[in-house]
This record gives sequence, structure tokens and C-alpha cells, in this order.
Amino acid sequence: MKKNGKTIIRLFAGLILIVGLFVYGNKAVIFQCGNPIPYIAKFFSLDNGITYVDVFDDKSEYITKGDTSDDLFQFVEDEYME
Repeated sequence: MKKNGKTIIRLFAGLILIVGLFVYGNKAVIFQCGNPIPYIAKFFSLDNGITYVDVFDDKSEYITKGDTSDDLFQFVEDEYME
């Protein structure tokens, strides 16, 4: 049983190392807009039938799925082209 536990710990440590190296290597892309957590949280709300969502209340940053961008374009035109 001790051998299985050590193997699991080694695999877990290796996984953390690989993920850490990936994040470190791609940090310029991952953190280009600041903290990615608000974007990830809003991304999951797109699955509820919403085609686009405003990421922040004080800024005009929207995210959408790739195939539903026409609704967002129409909203931006109506909102800002008055």
C-alpha cells in the first residue's frame, strides 16, 4: 500500500509541475487582459442560452461564443451607434 501511495503522490507532483510549466510558458497570453478568473466565470454562463455576456460592470468588455457573434455585433451597433 505504501508503494501505491508514493506513486500517486509522484504522479500528482508531476502533474502540478507540468501545469505550472505550461502556465509559466504561456503567461503572456493567459494574463494579457489581467486576471482570467472573471472571464472564465462568465464563460460558463454562456451555456445557459445566453449568446453574449458583459464581463465587467464598469467596462464594456463582452465575450461570446464564436458562432453567435452576430447578436453581439447587433447589440454593440444599437448601443453605441446612436
